[in-house]
Amino acid sequence: MSKKNDYNKHLFIYNFVFLLGLIVIVNFVCKFLANHNLLFNNPVLRLSFVHNSGAAFNLFDSKIPFVIAVGVLALIYIIYRVYFSQNALNKASAVGFAMMTSGIVYNMYERISLGFVVDYFDLNFVNFPVFNMADVLITCGAFVLISQILVKKL
Repeated sequence: MSKKNDYNKHLFIYNFVFLLGLIVIVNFVCKFLANHNLLFNNPVLRLSFVHNSGAAFNLFDSKIPFVIAVGVLALIYIIYRVYFSQNALNKASAVGFAMMTSGIVYNMYERISLGFVVDYFDLNFVNFPVFNMADVLITCGAFVLISQILVKKL
């Protein structure tokens, strides 16, 4: 591998890790505000505090080892894909993978340390399960990656 390719590979990984860290910090701030009862309620959004012992929308309720195993497998795939394929990834794909990774890591951290995930965004205008910032990141990251697949850039 040439020095230029080596430099690009390291720069890509540093940018990915920086973006990942930034997203995790934003998630911590949102969780901190929810944990300290910063309650608000408006026609669109209410900040609640709900324990979720399953995956998204409380699927697989109380099956924490299974949910953690799926998260670990997803992380292994993402790390492999980012590390070994970064020359083939565009910036949008890198952002999508970083969003998904940070969401998975944060939810997994809470499942392991607390035995549940704290959900706090509650939509007032529709009957929808309570969710958290990590769920938003996983979903948005998946949409970014799906859009990249559809335009064949991933």
